[in-house]
Amino acid sequence: MKTSMKLIPCLVLVFMLSSGLQAQVWTTPQLLIPSQDNCTNLSLCSGFLVWEHQIDSATSAIYSRPISPGSEPVCLAQIQNVIFANPKIFWGNFILFETNLNGNTDIYGIEVNSLGSPLGEMQPLVATPENDHDISCPYYVTIFPKLAWMENETLKAGNFNYSTPFFISNIASLDSAGCENPGLLVPFIAHLYWIKHLDSVDVLKYSNCFGTGNWSEPVIVDSAKQIHGLQTSGYDIFSFSAKKDSIWFMKDYVFDEYGPDPDSLTLPIEQDYPFDFDAYFSPAQSEELNGSIYQAFAKNAGDHNEIFYYDPLIPEQCYNVSEMGVDCRNPQFFGGESGAYYFNLYLTWEAFIDRFWQIYYSTTQIYIGGIEENEASLIKDINISPNPFSDQFQISFTLEKPLPITVDLMDIKGRIVTNLHSEICAEGSFSRTYDMTGFSDRCGLYFIRFGVDGKYSFKKVVKGK
Repeated sequence: MKTSMKLIPCLVLVFMLSSGLQAQVWTTPQLLIPSQDNCTNLSLCSGFLVWEHQIDSATSAIYSRPISPGSEPVCLAQIQNVIFANPKIFWGNFILFETNLNGNTDIYGIEVNSLGSPLGEMQPLVATPENDHDISCPYYVTIFPKLAWMENETLKAGNFNYSTPFFISNIASLDSAGCENPGLLVPFIAHLYWIKHLDSVDVLKYSNCFGTGNWSEPVIVDSAKQIHGLQTSGYDIFSFSAKKDSIWFMKDYVFDEYGPDPDSLTLPIEQDYPFDFDAYFSPAQSEELNGSIYQAFAKNAGDHNEIFYYDPLIPEQCYNVSEMGVDCRNPQFFGGESGAYYFNLYLTWEAFIDRFWQIYYSTTQIYIGGIEENEASLIKDINISPNPFSDQFQISFTLEKPLPITVDLMDIKGRIVTNLHSEICAEGSFSRTYDMTGFSDRCGLYFIRFGVDGKYSFKKVVKGK
């Protein structure tokens, strides 16, 4: 392994918040994939990650491995003198990527298990005479999974059928000429965004599709002198960088089930070239605070780019998370392990060391309900099973004394979807099964909130197919 960089001591970021939120500590940057050089285009979800490994100018490969430390990489695709690139994790069990295997840049896919190991051979998915690029597919989907991609500046979208063999149906051409960078979010209604370059201005466009129906007529959501780098998270947020006069800045939009919220958030961070960034929408800290958008971006730090972190709760500050003294790019967030009132937030990025790109990461804890001692901390041994769930799940916990307990199912914006339980529970063990068949069309990430006298603890759950 080629690395001459000396890592800094543990980076401590202290957030002094009047709201009572606790200080956050980012760990020292650590090498994520130590066994390979020149690793790029990381994608991660569902407990494993995939990436592109550039072997030489004519050959590359797609690898995967579990996020857990010490796990071994698995090669998903590699053929001599063939380029495999831009891997995406689709619905947790399918890896999509681009390849020039047949002379064109076509889209292929392969099914994997929960650890990212292949379950069969790679299959062609979109093969055309034109070059395909900019695959967009959501991490969480419904029974009508969608895929969007570009063909020679024409935006196309269709239903992804993951039977054997894979295929795309109901293909629609939504826009052409000057289009790029599609971003697809799919709860029950598919939301698709893309950038279109016009003569004197760039516009951000939007269309949606309900079930297997037709896509709506595209509408313009926003415009700027230039727009660059549209990003969609796995949840309810999309972001882009835009240019006003000669300065680039970043904007975030949150959407509900009907489309983009007209109130966007413009980050108070500017520079003279486009941002390379990612955003993460945290769950609500309380009923009054509808979550937080955490942003990471590559920003000039002299003669190179470093990875900076922005916390919207402290708008006047941002922090250099990488501090590596080398060029860094492609920051990405993902959520990890969670407890009753926190979850671990990971930030990964690529760093150019000794002529090769390496993937590094740092991690911190985001506190959802606060960590002060309160009655909610008396709810012990919380367990939700199965998780992910389909039609039902069981909640169990123990109490040190009788308490009035409320249990709510909440979406990632902090809105109560339904109340599951509101009554006094006796000391000892509690166990109850909840029927969720009424939510069959609402896949994605949720939180179970456990409340005692206005104090809360949280558990993350995923609604699957």
